Amino acid sequence: MVYIRYCCKVYFLVGIFLLWGKFSLAQTTSKKVVADAASHQVLPFATIKPANGGKAIIANINGVFYIPTSGFATIVVSHTGYQNKTLSSNELATMDTILLQRRTNALEEVIIRSDVSKIKRILNLAIRNKPLHNPDLYEAYQCDMYYKMYSDMERLNDTNAAALLKRRKPSKDRDSLSIAKSKQAAAKSDSNLRAFIEKSHLVFSEVFSQRYYRKPGQLQELILASRFSGFTKTYFTNLVTNVLPFHIYGEYISANGIDYLHPLAKGWQQRYQYRLEEEIVVGADTTFVLSYRPLPKSSFEGLEGSLYINSNGYAISHFIGSNTHNATGRLMQLEQVHMQQDGRWFPQEINYRIRFKGITAAMPGFTMDGHALVSNLRFEVADAKVFDKAYPVKLADSVDLRSEAYWQQFRPDTLTAKERTTYRLMDSFFAKKKIERLMNAFSDLPMGRVAIGKLSIDVARLLASNNYEGTRLGLGLYTNDRVSKYFSIGGWAGYGTEDKAWKYGASATVYPKGNKDNWLTVGYSNNYRNAGSISIHPELDRMALRNWLLQKPDRVAEYMVGLHTQRGYWQMELMARKQQITNLYASNFNWQGNLITAFDVKEATLGLRYAHGEKRVPVMGYYLADQTVPLRYPIFYLSASLGKASAGAYQARYWRGLVGVTYSRHSNRWGNDEWRLMAGGLLVKDAIPLPQSLLLAGNGLKRNGINFYVPGAFITMGQSDVYSSHFASLHYLHRFDKYLWKSKFSQPFISFGHNILKSSLATVDKQATAGIATIDKAYHESGLLLNQLLQKGLGNLFTVYLNVGAFYHWTPTYNWQQNGVWVVGLGARF
Repeated sequence: MVYIRYCCKVYFLVGIFLLWGKFSLAQTTSKKVVADAASHQVLPFATIKPANGGKAIIANINGVFYIPTSGFATIVVSHTGYQNKTLSSNELATMDTILLQRRTNALEEVIIRSDVSKIKRILNLAIRNKPLHNPDLYEAYQCDMYYKMYSDMERLNDTNAAALLKRRKPSKDRDSLSIAKSKQAAAKSDSNLRAFIEKSHLVFSEVFSQRYYRKPGQLQELILASRFSGFTKTYFTNLVTNVLPFHIYGEYISANGIDYLHPLAKGWQQRYQYRLEEEIVVGADTTFVLSYRPLPKSSFEGLEGSLYINSNGYAISHFIGSNTHNATGRLMQLEQVHMQQDGRWFPQEINYRIRFKGITAAMPGFTMDGHALVSNLRFEVADAKVFDKAYPVKLADSVDLRSEAYWQQFRPDTLTAKERTTYRLMDSFFAKKKIERLMNAFSDLPMGRVAIGKLSIDVARLLASNNYEGTRLGLGLYTNDRVSKYFSIGGWAGYGTEDKAWKYGASATVYPKGNKDNWLTVGYSNNYRNAGSISIHPELDRMALRNWLLQKPDRVAEYMVGLHTQRGYWQMELMARKQQITNLYASNFNWQGNLITAFDVKEATLGLRYAHGEKRVPVMGYYLADQTVPLRYPIFYLSASLGKASAGAYQARYWRGLVGVTYSRHSNRWGNDEWRLMAGGLLVKDAIPLPQSLLLAGNGLKRNGINFYVPGAFITMGQSDVYSSHFASLHYLHRFDKYLWKSKFSQPFISFGHNILKSSLATVDKQATAGIATIDKAYHESGLLLNQLLQKGLGNLFTVYLNVGAFYHWTPTYNWQQNGVWVVGLGARF
């Protein structure tokens, strides 16, 4: 008993001592924030060091640092591009936020010549060591990820307020009472808007996930929880998690869909200018703080900011980059912190900010801010961990039904009052206004449809125009997930103003797993089709263009059944068709003295697509290929068909094989290259000829009137200008990174393209169809494009571009009138 009492006293005293120690520690440090004096935006990675020398402190990504309340006389606070600020301990004790004044012409100041060789040595060592610190080259890792994103309307300024008042200004013939009421309404509107900006974000969202990686290129991210203010379902996970790059060790820094030339890459001396701001002793290492910006009069997508390079491995420890000189006025800023764990550098925190101008003068702009935090990092992954190649980003069950207690387990900090208010206000407002119903209307956009209630409209069926039909008006209606996510039934119809004929069809599709990657479909259609259309895969076929390029049409009545599945990086599709084909043109197909213009076809087709390393992400309820991250490997396509064509005594059994390969690569100091290789061939039993409907037509886009440029096709060739039984084609396009000039309405860059076709037509096919077009030698065409010659942005939310150019088909004799084509193209970017 005495022993127990003695132990209790000891533990009690130890507890009191620890409690006192904790209390004392809390009293000896003070939290401070470094911010911009003009905007009050926090300044990440500010440097705090004693004025008389010694080890320094680097503020965190939110501009926060902790400093002892005693034990120092004076400190110096510095940040790249800002004037240093010297503070005594007494001055520091009276302030929570340290405001720094921006320094003008920071990089234009004279650089000490002795720094030049040191800067070169630091940068070249860091470039050489980049592969050592690239997370994609580690053997394995796993970590937890917490993402936070919010959007805010900027504060009203005098210009916005005046524009709002002007918009409500009454006409002159109204009485003074009416004018007074109008002014009161404008003032109230202004006051309400200001109050809303103060207490709530426009949007607030959180995502929590677990990320697994195993070399080479195996990535699995499991979204465990997702919440987006105003919505009950997960629509925009990709918007929160994929705007910012996970790390900055590639050749380019890709953010918000744009590739920015990396300031730390080979050739930096021709792209960027640097200044060594300071050297900081942090622990046992030295951190070199370098500011950078594009060279004067540069014409590429570049960044400016700061690089913090640690002498331990010459790794990037902190990074700030922004595109403040972007001609469109859109601001993007990216900040990252990399820390060492187990001797390896790895991302720890990531911030981004994108600023958009107001759509009108009356509306202020708004910003979108994101933050990601890495925790529970381990450089191993259990061997039993299964990587689902088909769905590297997956949504867990009940991902949007997590309780507040569940969220509190993973949040690094509690939500602020403004964040909590955003959830409360937006959830209530969206429910009251039934805004989620409007969002459901666009949930089928990945399939090219817009939902209205329980039915979805097929947008591609609404309108088309071509030389044969004139203008085609139509409508397609299909059931959507509001009826059932396991099946969809519907049909379509269209009518041409020139041919005065109806086209129509119907189908029923079953989704056994409730997702759109696996389905079984049956259907009937009675429609037009270009003779000899090559069909490999929807990504290559451009089916939406077919109705606009109709030149030699067949009338095709078709019954079909199809099966589609996604397995890993593979897509597989099996289709069976029974068709009645009628030529609507002078085909001249002659078999044993008989002119045949209609025949029956039975055909079975196996289609394959393989995209190694492709990342599929959840978007609007679908899993789609992530277009924001370029693939490191080619995509392969295959279509193999067995068929039989018959018309009375005419019988032809054939085999058709088609392949395609696409590859794109963005190279530092060179630009972006795109290749598309396609080839195909026909084998017919007993060397029986095939009609034009079943031959292989040229992949051309030329038409009467305006010609549009679409990469991966022949621009100077019509859809039905060439027919073959065997062909191979190569389409190449190079996009240069440099802009010719940069302005608000024009930011052009040059693209160069060259396309080659080599084909042959079997002798029996030539003999059976008099006058059929073919080529005996290789077909070459080259083109120059001026991209983004004109651009128009809608408040920086959406930018439309006009591209112009010309292509020429090479022949021994120059003839622009016959072989040249002027083209226009439209591009858009969110």
